[in-house]
Amino acid sequence: MTRILFLALGLSLVSLSSAAPTVTPAGAFIGQEALCFAFAPTGTQFAAGMADMSVKVFDVKTRATLKTFKGHRLGVQAIAWSPKGDKIASGDGKAEIRVWDVKTGASYSLTGHLRGIIALDFNPTAGKLVSTGDDDVVKVWDLQKRKAVVNILGKGANLYGARFDSTGTKILIATLGKGLCVYSASNGQLLKAFGGHGSLGVNQLANHDKLGRYFSAGRDGSIGVWSPKLDKPIAYLKGHTDWVVNVAVSPNGKFLASSSSDGTVRVWDIKTLTCIATLKDQSYVGAPLAWSPSSGYLLTCAKDNFIRAYIVTP
Repeated sequence: MTRILFLALGLSLVSLSSAAPTVTPAGAFIGQEALCFAFAPTGTQFAAGMADMSVKVFDVKTRATLKTFKGHRLGVQAIAWSPKGDKIASGDGKAEIRVWDVKTGASYSLTGHLRGIIALDFNPTAGKLVSTGDDDVVKVWDLQKRKAVVNILGKGANLYGARFDSTGTKILIATLGKGLCVYSASNGQLLKAFGGHGSLGVNQLANHDKLGRYFSAGRDGSIGVWSPKLDKPIAYLKGHTDWVVNVAVSPNGKFLASSSSDGTVRVWDIKTLTCIATLKDQSYVGAPLAWSPSSGYLLTCAKDNFIRAYIVTP
């Protein structure tokens, strides 16, 4: 039986039923609104983009604030931690991207988007960064040259949540016009459009290459489960009553988390494609989600805008 443990940051651990867990909103020690977060590639540290324009590094296990980086001019809406662990990329509502040295706190700026940054992701070697802007543009940045080398224009398709695949040769993009799409990372050409979700579009996506699956967060309230080799979904996971905004796969490939504008986060067993827990009182704009590389931590954002942490164990 799967057990989910609830950890309100700054409070004690409480055991929850896996069938229908109840989450009581609690004050958090963070003290500001968190807009996004990403775990380090190892350990229990995570970086959070804050509404107060800072980037903060926390330890989810000790609940300590370890570092604070300042330099943005508006709330930090997107964040990514490099696979090598030495860099954090953050993007704000002013369309500026900053790349931080985790050890020293030094940073440099990448500019080119016309509207706020909504998603960031490093490629496997951390030499490139893909950014998604509210300007309906996805850019691939060469971090050594510090310039954009590929531009993917949505042209009304409304691009969201771009991320690299495990090889770094492809970019997966959630779109409103064509559903989940796959593009070439080298030239920005569209390779495949999966569609689905009743043509209502996709807000976000997740992938796990060892599973050979893509997961799409649909505006029809469902989560699409796809095989890269098939033109139709393997399944749709249903249970949310409004848009699915974010999806994230646990590193062990056993669990999927989804958040919705219905104010809930759901945790799914990927093997059985069943919901094992519904976490209530979550953000009504769709909580950001992040899984730790080990230890089974899941981060969400509650309706009071403070971070919540859960432990999901088989």
